[in-house]
Amino acid sequence: MKYKFLGKPNRIFPHLKTGKVYDLNIYKEKVGFFESPIRWMLKETKPTILNLGFLNCPYSSWEIFYQNWRKV
Repeated sequence: MKYKFLGKPNRIFPHLKTGKVYDLNIYKEKVGFFESPIRWMLKETKPTILNLGFLNCPYSSWEIFYQNWRKV
């Protein structure tokens, strides 16, 4: 999916350009807890961008992700 980068480049991803559109592959990591030994309770998901160079870029929440990226 295409997203425009709204954030600023940093030391980990210095090649990102503010305002540039990137084709991102986003993994939705499931976050939850075990309610019992046989039942998993899904609490939420967190995004991780898989294709920003050689490093994956995990975000702690969708709110933080959308502060840096906007779908186009």
